[in-house]
Amino acid sequence: MWERTLTVNGFSNAFAMTGWRLGYLAGPTHFVQACGKIQSQATLGASSISQKARVAALGLGYAGGETVGFGRPPLSGNPGSAPGSFALHSMPMSCLVVCRKLLFQANRGRNLNTRFVYIQNPFSKPFSKCIENDCSSSFTVSYLENSCGLSTEAAIKAAKKVHFESTSNPDSVLKLFQKYEFTNAQITTIISRYPVVLLSNPDQTLEPKIQYLKQLGFSDTDICQFLTKCCKVLHTSLEYTIIPCFQLLKTLLPREENVVSAIIKGGSVAFLRLDPQKHLEPKVQILRDLGVPDSSIAKLILIGHRACWQENDNFSDAVKEVLEMGFDPSGKMFVYAVREVSGVCKAKREVKMGVFRSLGHTLG
Repeated sequence: MWERTLTVNGFSNAFAMTGWRLGYLAGPTHFVQACGKIQSQATLGASSISQKARVAALGLGYAGGETVGFGRPPLSGNPGSAPGSFALHSMPMSCLVVCRKLLFQANRGRNLNTRFVYIQNPFSKPFSKCIENDCSSSFTVSYLENSCGLSTEAAIKAAKKVHFESTSNPDSVLKLFQKYEFTNAQITTIISRYPVVLLSNPDQTLEPKIQYLKQLGFSDTDICQFLTKCCKVLHTSLEYTIIPCFQLLKTLLPREENVVSAIIKGGSVAFLRLDPQKHLEPKVQILRDLGVPDSSIAKLILIGHRACWQENDNFSDAVKEVLEMGFDPSGKMFVYAVREVSGVCKAKREVKMGVFRSLGHTLG
């Protein structure tokens, strides 16, 4: 059995515990001391069952107490000294979790100046890289919470998809949304659903799409609502996807019906993410060959974008199945049936059909 008292920056404690249960806490002296008090209230004392457990102060090289390290000790190595305002304290892993949570909660609602690091072996080569990644993640989480209005849970989830070390570009994106009168709630929703938008070029990627929608006749309110519901349109190519989609839709609509009003009735611009040549044109031809009116095809594009995402062969099979059910291609309900059949796998459809039949309903 091996036990050692480690004193760093005037703060000491001793533990003899199994290596997998013993952890270290390295960070600003005042915080480490506070956590020591938490531990003394949360535990009954050191375990008498031990293997060799060593905790080493880390030469992190981060001035000003910017990093708080959490983790398990190495299996070997000599304790060193902590730099500057750093202190090191050994404590049970369960208590480390409590301390980490308390520190995180204490920083909610303001800029996070403390970085969190959890390392299995602080002496391994990837240690500095792990600190760098974790610090970047904490910075991103802080920005998403404080500047974008995301909850802590949503910010942590979003930070897995986007990382940045400067607020310059994200700030520009937020200013663009505010310029076009997106509400705070809408901005929060967009970033929560599609955080990568914060890395977009606001002048070259985002604003041209918004301007194009305005030129078509959409109001600011319409644009805000549609892009909030389908924010990934913001990353769709204007030249190769959005404009061709609108042009195709124009050819399908009756002359008296405006594209804008048709989209407003449909309630979505999700179809703007569809590749016209790959997804739309082949399906339009399949339906036209059956005598489906262009106005009905336009309706399907507006309300059934999931059906349009399907592989063309699968879409053709769904159309054949609808025909076998007895739906008239020239009727208004045909495209609704295609949408429903395309959106549910065949096994699930059979189960649902069985339920309808058991209730006395018939097809056709």
